[in-house]
Amino acid sequence: MFKNLSPGAIGIRNCTLPQAIQLAKDSGFGGIDFSIREAADLVASHDLDYVKNLFASAGVRAGQWGTPVRWQADKEQFQQDLNDLPALAALARDLGCTRSATWCPPASDERPFAENLAWH
Repeated sequence: MFKNLSPGAIGIRNCTLPQAIQLAKDSGFGGIDFSIREAADLVASHDLDYVKNLFASAGVRAGQWGTPVRWQADKEQFQQDLNDLPALAALARDLGCTRSATWCPPASDERPFAENLAWH
């Protein structure tokens, strides 16, 4: 078990992956929540070893990645996100990160209360 930093959850916005890793290191966290899409972009512009080294050189683990499937979007976007998921999950595995999470907000602007409760 290790302490895991989730920058977005505490209001830190626009924090790049390298910045989040450094913040976790400087603050005594053992891992971070991160964007797997940002990690994929870094792999594309550098390589996998570059991203692995970001974590390793700081002594910070890839704690969990937010599941990048926009289930509340239109069907076309949802399907595209699902199509991208296997490659992103494989990248996460290659980074040593086997945990992913998402959340369902409890409120809805489209469904009445009872319908929204049943949906959940």
